[in-house]
Amino acid sequence: MKAVSTAASASRHTVLAVAFVSGRPSAAGSALAANGGGAWITLNRPTQLSVSGTNSATFSIGQKRTSEPWVRVKCTVNGVLAYSQLLGYFPGYAYGQVFTFDSNYLQWNYDNLPLQCTARLEWRDSKGTEHVLASTNFVVNP
Repeated sequence: MKAVSTAASASRHTVLAVAFVSGRPSAAGSALAANGGGAWITLNRPTQLSVSGTNSATFSIGQKRTSEPWVRVKCTVNGVLAYSQLLGYFPGYAYGQVFTFDSNYLQWNYDNLPLQCTARLEWRDSKGTEHVLASTNFVVNP
């Protein structure tokens, strides 16, 4: 019996398949991240974000965990925090869903270096603890 059990466990394979239903933007040319729970976040219009040019970003999201998802964007330069913003991605959130990258929003003069950014799709539990559902990385050029 032990030999059969060992042989059976040796032949097991884990397969992860993620399917996206219509309504999600095409992944072609976009930064897309998903986790095993089916949540995803994608940067809309991901090409050539820059502080001096196209300096705003929005995201498309998908998740079934909460009715009040949040998107948090943090950007660093050489490991130092240069930008951080949290916006609600649900109806009734009053402050919009656009992240703006210009000198008025940056926390310090970053010497015209690219911002290395991460956007996280999050939810909060009843205790206020934040949990990450999905994330994606992107760059904002000077």
